[in-house]
Amino acid sequence: MPDPNPAKKRKFPVQSDHRYLPRWEINSRTLLRFESENHCQKCVTKDLNCTGAGLILAAPLTDTSRRLKLTIYLTDDTAVHLDGAVSWVDPKDDRFIGVNFEEVDQKTQELILRYAFEVKKEDLVDHWFEGWNEKQDD
Repeated sequence: MPDPNPAKKRKFPVQSDHRYLPRWEINSRTLLRFESENHCQKCVTKDLNCTGAGLILAAPLTDTSRRLKLTIYLTDDTAVHLDGAVSWVDPKDDRFIGVNFEEVDQKTQELILRYAFEVKKEDLVDHWFEGWNEKQDD
């Protein structure tokens, strides 16, 4: 019988991972629902980029193998709608999960990037040029 919680076996990501596009720390209202259900759960998106997000749930998921549908509010009146799958569960707090997005269209990617450039531009520039000064001194 397959494990209903495959994400629990996955290793929690290291905080110093080096993504090309970092995940921006945010605190956004989010609605989560399972693909086969109509009921939505409220949660909070703690970090975001075009390929995934970190979410804080009200309660741990009982089944991390099911596909998720997310509505993440970038502002009060701007939201992105994304499909995804749980990629990890924090072993210290199983309400904190990582989600990998699936098939993010160009318009949604641009909206997320525009939000990041407008709200978190300094974080993005710092990430891209991390270590630049040390290399110049060599």
